[in-house]
Amino acid sequence: MRVMAVLVLAVAVAAGSACGGDGNGAAEGTRAKRAIQTEAQKRAESMVLELSDFPDGWRASPSENEETEDMDRFRKCLGSDYSALTIIGEADSKDFANEDTTEASSDATVFASEGQAEEAIKEVSDGMQGDAAEDCFRDLIAPAVKKESPELEVGDVDIGELRLTAPRDITETRAWQIAVSLEVKSGEARGSSATVYLDLMTLREGDSLATVKTQDVVTPFNSESRNKLLQALAGRMSQAGST
Repeated sequence: MRVMAVLVLAVAVAAGSACGGDGNGAAEGTRAKRAIQTEAQKRAESMVLELSDFPDGWRASPSENEETEDMDRFRKCLGSDYSALTIIGEADSKDFANEDTTEASSDATVFASEGQAEEAIKEVSDGMQGDAAEDCFRDLIAPAVKKESPELEVGDVDIGELRLTAPRDITETRAWQIAVSLEVKSGEARGSSATVYLDLMTLREGDSLATVKTQDVVTPFNSESRNKLLQALAGRMSQAGST
């Protein structure tokens, strides 16, 4: 697994938590229930981004999202309790990339009610602002980065709420940016450093949440491109409707 893949996996953890996913609560490891319904599943699948939503030059590949013990550990750090929530539809987009370091993906979750979707986004929002989130995120990715690239060391991890232009006709929008600093500790490039930016943007409309995840190196993901993807996601959510 490449270093970027390790970091992408980490942001997928956060995104899974944002959409209810298999999120574990801090104390009891609580998870959302699943009772997938055919129509809700179709709606979720219709919400995620497609290659046609991206400019020329982007490519798509099958999603590589996976569940690991580290994912459960990070969700516990967020302290998100999904025990009262029921997921009735969920979908992941393909993974999209441009050149070597710019990546994006999305996912969608339909809950049993609008109130449950509202509670899900509140749970992850509270967790991302918690004191333990940054340290937990660093503890999660540092060993994985070291294992895959021994010359690299993870420095500061900063999690902050991200200001963005909310799409029209969307009830609620929350966004966070995770900035991870990396330094080369050995080899010819010793002493050089870079920052990886992981952006997580969740839209809530009715009983559904949809999340865009982006990642880039040195500079954050292009804001104009990001906003276009959010508009595309919002349009797909509006077309999908709600129960």
